[in-house]
Amino acid sequence: MLANAGVDPEGVPLVGEFVFPTLFHTKARGGMIVCPKIMKESFQSLQLSTALGAAKQYGRGLWICADLWGPDVGPWFIRTPGFPGHSPEEYASALKMGYFMGPTHLFTENIDALLQYGNGSFRRTEFGEVWEEFVRAFIPAHPLTWSHAEADPDIAFIHSDDSNYGQNARLFGNRGLAVPDAAQSVFRAWHLLSHGTIPAHGSCMHIPGFDFPRHRLKAEVPRDEFPLLQGRPHAIEERVHPLYYPTNNVLVFDETVREEQLGNPKMILVAGTRLSAETLKAVRRRAEAGATVIIADWLVPEPWKASGRTGEGKWLVTGDFLSDDRVKEEAGPHLGGSDCWMQRFADAEVRMYKADERGFMLDFEIRKR
Repeated sequence: MLANAGVDPEGVPLVGEFVFPTLFHTKARGGMIVCPKIMKESFQSLQLSTALGAAKQYGRGLWICADLWGPDVGPWFIRTPGFPGHSPEEYASALKMGYFMGPTHLFTENIDALLQYGNGSFRRTEFGEVWEEFVRAFIPAHPLTWSHAEADPDIAFIHSDDSNYGQNARLFGNRGLAVPDAAQSVFRAWHLLSHGTIPAHGSCMHIPGFDFPRHRLKAEVPRDEFPLLQGRPHAIEERVHPLYYPTNNVLVFDETVREEQLGNPKMILVAGTRLSAETLKAVRRRAEAGATVIIADWLVPEPWKASGRTGEGKWLVTGDFLSDDRVKEEAGPHLGGSDCWMQRFADAEVRMYKADERGFMLDFEIRKR
C-alpha cells in the first residue's frame, strides 16, 4: 500500500508497542517492529527476553519505550496519579537497562514529565535532568559494540503465543473462554527461571498479590491539586515495581522456531499450549547434540514420553515445572545465581545487579568473552 502511494516502505516503520509480554512473536511474524514498554506493570527480564527473542526469530528491529506511567508514589514531581509512577533513580537505571539491550530506538513516553512550564518558560524536572545526563553524558561515555540482533541465549524458552497477557483471563478477547492449565505453565516456567521472583500465577502486576500505591493517591488527593511539585512521601517498602528479576541469559521463541534460529543454548524449556512438529523435532535434535531439554508432557508424542539421556544431552518430560524435583535438579546448573541478571550479545555480557535492597536501581557490568 505504501509503495503504491509512492512512499518507501522502509522509511515508514510499522511498530507494535507492548504493555504486556504477549503477542510479540505474532506481531513480529506479521512484519511489525517490536517495542516493549519498560517500567510498566510487568517484570523487566520477562518483558525484554520475550521482545529480544521475537526480534531475533523474525529479524525485526527493536524499539524500547521507557514509560514513566506506573504504580508507585514518592517524593518526586507527580503530574497526575500514576505519572510519573517511578522514582528518578529508577528511571535512570531503566534507561541504561534499555540502552544495553542494543535497541534500534529508545525513547521516553510523554515529555510533560521531563519539562514543566511556568513564568513564561520551561524548566527541566528531576526526570528531565535524568534524561539530559543520560543523553549528553552516559551514552557518549558508553558506546555500544553490539546490537539486539546479536542476542545469544544460554537458555531458550519456547512457548506458544496464546494471548494470555498475564491475568489468566479473556484469552483472544473472549470473556467466557476458560484458560487451560497448559497456558499457565508459562508462568510457572518463569517462576523457575527467575529464582522465584516472578510470580507463578501471572506475567504482569494486575494479578492477586499487588496493591498499587497510585490507587490510594488518586483516592486521597483531589484532581485539582495536581501537579504535586514535591510529590507525596510514601513508604519505600510499599512500592511494588522494582526493575530486578534475575534470569540467566534467556531468550523466548514461539512454537514455530527453527533449529538454526535458536543459537546454541545449553538448556531449552518448552511449555505453553502447542508446539509445531518441526520445532519438536528440532528440540529433540538439540537434546541429542548435548542440550538439556525440559518439555511439558502434553506437547510430547508417545514415542518420546520417556525421560533420560538422549545422545549427548538430556530429555526431561514433566507435568509441572515447579513440583517436579527432577526439573529443579536438571535446571539448577543453568539458572545462574539470584544475584545477577544477565543477557549476552555476541561477545558482550550485560550483567545487572541490585543497586539497592529491592532492585529499584541497578548496577551494570559489561564483560567481554
